Order: sequence, then C-alpha cells, then structure tokens
Amino acid sequence: MSSVSIRLEGQEELLAQLKAIGAEVEREVEAALTSGAKPLVERANDLAPHPQILIEVRESRGGAVVVAVGFPGEKWYWRFFELGAGAHEIKGDPRLAFQGRGGVMRPVRVSHPGMAAEPFLRPAYDETHAEIVRRIGDYIRSVIEQC
Repeated sequence: MSSVSIRLEGQEELLAQLKAIGAEVEREVEAALTSGAKPLVERANDLAPHPQILIEVRESRGGAVVVAVGFPGEKWYWRFFELGAGAHEIKGDPRLAFQGRGGVMRPVRVSHPGMAAEPFLRPAYDETHAEIVRRIGDYIRSVIEQC
C-alpha cells in the first residue's frame, strides 16, 4: 500500500500512563490512531481517482503502533496520480498482441508523454491534520478518564 503513515511520537510518558492505569496499551493506541485517521480516509476518498482509500495497521508491538492510510496494492498505479510521472519509453513485450485495423499488432515500444501530478493523499492530510491530532487526543483522554 502506498500511503501516508501516522505515528504517535513522544509516546513514552503516555504509554507509561496507560500501563499504570491497566489499559491494553497497543490496542488502545491502535484504536486511537485508527480513529484519528478516519477524517483523512474520508477526505482522501473524496479526492482520489476512485474511493478505495484504506486504513492499515502496519506495526503494533512493544507499544509502537504505525497506521498507514493509502490505496490498496492492486491500485499501485495511483501513485502516478499522487506524484506524477516524467516522459518515458515503454518497451513492448513480443507476447503482447492485439487486433488492429491491419491485422495483429505487436508493439515494440511506445513513448509515453508522462503526466502531471494530481495529488489526493497529501492534500487530504494537509486539510485534516488538526482533526487527526484532536481525535487521537480525545480518544486517549477518554481511555484515561474511563480507567
């Protein structure tokens, strides 16, 4: 998944507080980050070529949790929408053939003109950053208050 990652930093004191009150630290931090990422996912889905942006937990061990927001692996080519692509040559595969007007065509090479970036992940992150931070803080605060 190509993605924007959300990582909770400066977490040692927070993790110590959560452990002290008996919270299941990794589960709660994972839930906080996932909750925080929801506005990012919603906005990115508004901006993406197709609304299939996902939240994925990349790491959850030893109190460290990394949540990624991005497009599924089979949509790898969406990175070209996000970042653009320079002009390049695509070499044909002799096994690739298609029916053309003059019979079977076997492309040897194609000059691709490239494409301008039409980002959706970064603008969504920029627009929702404050909401992400607020939601993560609200979730952690609610866990501490409940215990």
